[in-house]
Amino acid sequence: MGSVDSLVLEERSPQRWEQFLEGRLSSDASPLASVWTRSRRFNVDPQGPVQVEQIEPFARLCQRREQSAETWGLVQPLFERMAARLAEHDFVSLLADPDGVVLWSAGGGAFREQAERVRLMEGAHWGESVRGTNAIGTALLERRPVAVVGCAHFERTNHQLVCYGHPILDAGGEIAALLDVTSTLSQADERVRLAVATAVDGMEQLLRQHQWTRAGLEPVMRALWQHASPAFLVSASGQVQQRNDAARTLLGGPGRASFDRATLEAAARGEPVPAVRLGDRDYRVVVEPIGGVEALGHLVRLERSAGALGGSRSRPARSKAFARLLGDDPRFETVLDHAARFARTDVPVLLLAETGTGKELLARAIHAESSRSDQPLVAVNCGALAPELIASELFGYVGGAFTGALRQGSAGLLAHADGGTLFLDEVAEMPPSLQAMLLRVLEDGSYSRVGEAKVRCTDVRLVCATCRDLGALVRHGAFRQDLYYRIRGATLSLPALRERSDRLALAVALVAELAAEQRRSAPRLSEEVRAWILRHPWPGNIRELRSTLEHATVLAGERIEPSHLPPDYMDPGLVTLGEPMAPTVAVPASTPVSRAEADAAVVRRAIAEAGGNLSEAARRLGVARSTLYRLLDRHGLR
Repeated sequence: MGSVDSLVLEERSPQRWEQFLEGRLSSDASPLASVWTRSRRFNVDPQGPVQVEQIEPFARLCQRREQSAETWGLVQPLFERMAARLAEHDFVSLLADPDGVVLWSAGGGAFREQAERVRLMEGAHWGESVRGTNAIGTALLERRPVAVVGCAHFERTNHQLVCYGHPILDAGGEIAALLDVTSTLSQADERVRLAVATAVDGMEQLLRQHQWTRAGLEPVMRALWQHASPAFLVSASGQVQQRNDAARTLLGGPGRASFDRATLEAAARGEPVPAVRLGDRDYRVVVEPIGGVEALGHLVRLERSAGALGGSRSRPARSKAFARLLGDDPRFETVLDHAARFARTDVPVLLLAETGTGKELLARAIHAESSRSDQPLVAVNCGALAPELIASELFGYVGGAFTGALRQGSAGLLAHADGGTLFLDEVAEMPPSLQAMLLRVLEDGSYSRVGEAKVRCTDVRLVCATCRDLGALVRHGAFRQDLYYRIRGATLSLPALRERSDRLALAVALVAELAAEQRRSAPRLSEEVRAWILRHPWPGNIRELRSTLEHATVLAGERIEPSHLPPDYMDPGLVTLGEPMAPTVAVPASTPVSRAEADAAVVRRAIAEAGGNLSEAARRLGVARSTLYRLLDRHGLR
């Protein structure tokens, strides 16, 4: 993979560390102060570890090793060779899993005994939430190489250490493991950090080669060389792995090249993406994912194009953050424009839309466009959590706060979202007691974990969503008025699919996305199906459209016909399209269908498909069980 900027945290004197603990560095905006602040939020003891729970029991360590056995089997020879060389300079080498638990260790030389005293040993937890700022835990959270030198460590017991940590990414860009080498502070050496980076590069190549081969690399390579147009084999992170002759000619040599990851993913779904400008020509990007839905990489072709992709209608280019929100319906475009403007502020956003219209996708775009995009977005479905658990999930809890609580407690979702965005979906389902607690957070950022008297602080940007009329709930006393006015800073209403003028364009894009997931060319929509899409009321919105087209894409050849649609669209009350065929496929009669009738039909269909299992029916509808129960009552279907 391509080179990644490293984070070097170095402090030789304890004076700055002491000033931080005394609260005298509050205005310090340096990376070191930032990671120390994160350690303090995790309640790490700056004096060092005292709990034996930080060492995994041997049985659990064996389970973790089993989970990482494939990775270990591939990287073990490289790891052991590197460990042997660095042991001559008194460095211990460690391989940790994505949780920061050390699975294997080797080498160490004269440092080995001291390493075990500070728990640089197999089974030890070195996640940042457990040990504070350190090369293993910090590199995992930062997702990049990290050097921690001397008193930059948060725990005093580690102030005489130098540690170099480097995540090992698989072909999908996910962290498979972490390599760390550590010794005494006197052994700090930039050449050691570079040696670790070189070793990780080799390990990642082994992982990529293994996963790409398992995903069917050979036919992909044959397809690559057969293309007359420029074609590339690209990793999931966007790095070019191979290129054909036409691509070499176009780019003028074998130098390193890469594609924007978000652009690749959008193009693979059939969404509009900017054309690539090379020389004096524009090229259309055509992407075929490799490895199924969770793509390990892409086969990318460049085809000559006179303009932008995704249709002949021109419109201003959207930012990358909003690229996944496809559509040119005027009302929808206005919502996106307003969302982009509010995204650059800290004004709370309230999304009002029916289920299945893309509320969470819009919330993620707002976060990605904001100044908090490098911090977490934490999504919470208020309707999917039991009322007695939602407070502990959101605010966290101390150990033993209630029956079934983890002994070490939980930081809670608010803590995880600190500095970023908290997305509360189905906010209307929030219990009254929790509404009061959330109001306090929005007023001054303070909260307490369940079972704890200590007051904590958080800094989050709030985005809420609901399909219900919050104003009506406020009038009936079911939702706090003061909270309502806090969360509705900017109110955005996504149009329902039946109200949008771009339904056909959306259908074409979804078919392209689904066909790419099935690793086949996209079928066309027949005229009968196009007419049906325009006439159907779509009570399930884009989610219903996608599931319908997924069924049809699997069955279709080069063209989707009415016979490829799901059989539950063949109700007696519908009229047949086109010539008689078997089985008969139907569309809604010209008599208007009311919203209530359409909703009831969708609920009945979901329950029938789930064989009467209400949990499964709720999953198919994309709603919480509590919401499904309300729908049953509303339409008299109990």
